Amino acid sequence: MAARVKKTARAGVYSVWRGPAFIYVGMSCRGMTEEDVERHRMARSDRGLATRLASHASGRRSGDQFCVYVADRPVLPLLTHDEVIEIAAGQLSFDSKVKDFISRELACRFVVVEDAETAFRVEQAAKIRSTARGEATTESGVTP
Repeated sequence: MAARVKKTARAGVYSVWRGPAFIYVGMSCRGMTEEDVERHRMARSDRGLATRLASHASGRRSGDQFCVYVADRPVLPLLTHDEVIEIAAGQLSFDSKVKDFISRELACRFVVVEDAETAFRVEQAAKIRSTARGEATTESGVTP
């Protein structure tokens, strides 16, 4: 799911795909105005689209709802009985299994926008369109 996004602050919207199947839409810089985004960009802050996508790609479930959904929906059913036992015993990292799945199975597309308000509108439009095409999404934007 690697994406080439400038590492300075950028508001944006991204979609995540598993092959041709749309599975998720999200946004970065929630609550930030155009001025906030520009201030962070000028300060070379890495807050924004690049850090959001990097967080998702890491597979770490702590603090990343996308990774929790990926863990619960597509990854958990793929685990063998032995892997479940190893995860429960602390001998295997569930987060590493999530990270492997994300890097192997998922791809993303993104668009940079000027502020969080625009990103929110684009994100909502993507959710509406996916629902209209029969690609039902949850409130979070994840395909069940």
